[in-house]
Amino acid sequence: AFAGVLADADIKAALAGCAAAESFNYKTFFKFFAIIDQDHSGFIEEEELKLFLQTFSAGARALSDAETK
Repeated sequence: AFAGVLADADIKAALAGCAAAESFNYKTFFKFFAIIDQDHSGFIEEEELKLFLQTFSAGARALSDAETK
């Protein structure tokens, strides 16, 4: 699903980071999810998704309606 979206090296690094059994860190996953789920509803709504890039840098642009549909 991420092939063509992320660089192969990034995908390989992510997979290597949790290659060993029991190495997936669900707490880290949920921390990231909580950052995007700004209203803490348990879902990522379109308005939150529009601001996704800004979680990396406050000066980043908001995604357009077309990009979040």
